[in-house]
Amino acid sequence: MKVVLNSYYGGFSISKKAIDYMVELGDPELLKALEYGHDLTQFQFYQNRTSPALIKAVEDLGHEANGRVADLVVVEVEDCYSFDIGEYDGREYLTLYVRITEDELIQGISQEKLDLIKENQLIKLV
Repeated sequence: MKVVLNSYYGGFSISKKAIDYMVELGDPELLKALEYGHDLTQFQFYQNRTSPALIKAVEDLGHEANGRVADLVVVEVEDCYSFDIGEYDGREYLTLYVRITEDELIQGISQEKLDLIKENQLIKLV
């Protein structure tokens, strides 16, 4: 899965050009906001970082998608992970978690997933 992050200090934001582009692409969140008469400039701090429209805007527009002090990048995260976005002074990073289902806890985690967990030192197995 792809995720958009801000790679520079200052904070995540997207440009008016990116917002307009995402509306053209039919982004559901922005279209709903338009339907309710919201000012789309409020959406510069767009939260859905896996939105296909946001990802396409950043990939297609490059630096023109950046908001005021942002430097947006698209990063790839393997589907076996969940993530949280953290930040320090506006520069963002991902914290990854291995997805483990309730069935896996009951029936046992596959060796492939255990190897992935060990390899990435996500948890200490004892």
